[in-house]
Amino acid sequence: MNAFRRGEQNRRRGPRFQVEGEADLAEIGGLSHVEGRLEQISEYGCLISASDLLTPGTGLRLVLNMCDVSVALRGHVRYTAGNRAMGVEFQEIRQGDRPLLDYVLDRLKKPRAEDFADLEVITEHLTAVV
Repeated sequence: MNAFRRGEQNRRRGPRFQVEGEADLAEIGGLSHVEGRLEQISEYGCLISASDLLTPGTGLRLVLNMCDVSVALRGHVRYTAGNRAMGVEFQEIRQGDRPLLDYVLDRLKKPRAEDFADLEVITEHLTAVV
């Protein structure tokens, strides 16, 4: 998905990061309950793919499970992308969960060491062993 349309500036308030996780969404004041896959996250919102999408403007309580932590928030559906994903804007976060979200975002900003293979460079010429 494109963060902005042709000719427009990127209007995002903060960077988005790719993340693998689960999302549990409950409509505020309603009976709708949706489970989805967390695709992207930022300080201000996230992108969730799900088979059942909620309509834009729907208020939510959500629990995001990622990077071995769970974060509880309130927000609302900002938009839907086709019939596969929805953008959620965060509105409130529990006081104790704010450091957890910061931890996740900090962790996602830095490349992980296990993403890179160890490489040994040999500068000597190899001679055939006879």
